[in-house]
Amino acid sequence: MTQLSQEFGFPPPKEEDRKFYESKINNQYRYLLPIIFRVNEEIKILVEQSTYNIEFILGLNLSSSIVGGFLAINDCNKNELLNHTFSILQDNMDIISQLNLDSLGLQIKILADKKQSQEIAYQANHSNLKNDLQQYLFALKEKIQSIETNKVTESQVLEYLKEHKDLRKIYQTYFEKEFVHIKQVRPDIVESWKYYQEFERMCAELD
Repeated sequence: MTQLSQEFGFPPPKEEDRKFYESKINNQYRYLLPIIFRVNEEIKILVEQSTYNIEFILGLNLSSSIVGGFLAINDCNKNELLNHTFSILQDNMDIISQLNLDSLGLQIKILADKKQSQEIAYQANHSNLKNDLQQYLFALKEKIQSIETNKVTESQVLEYLKEHKDLRKIYQTYFEKEFVHIKQVRPDIVESWKYYQEFERMCAELD
């Protein structure tokens, strides 16, 4: 990524974001997190993937999704996330242990402002907060398992394109147009794209 930033003139990645770049962006959490829980007008709780740096996430083009009836953030309310979680970014705590929640093996953090720890503990004992968060985690786990079960592999995509010539030609034309520049300046990068190379070989053999 550093090499690409030098080649194409965008800001290089920061060392503290290494885990983010080393993780797969298109993983099972991509359209599910981050998400905000509004406990009340004062308390907001942020659920995010544990391998991500929050400040980096806030700069992404975030998408929305429904999991168990909860709405994940999108571009329309990203400013709200910035406003209501600024203190979380500065002085946060993971409240999974505090609320004695079962994380179900999910790679997540549930973050809240440390200054609100007593109020969160009170809400956990006198409202449905703990139960709501646990039910959300069950729904998130179920959704992720469904994604994993129904995940389409690269090989399956290639096999589908092999059997559908018209669609294959559409993608071939699109790739040829979009990859002109990078093929000229960095052919080594294109050569490293395993499945694109397989796609090109398939097109050459079939067309």
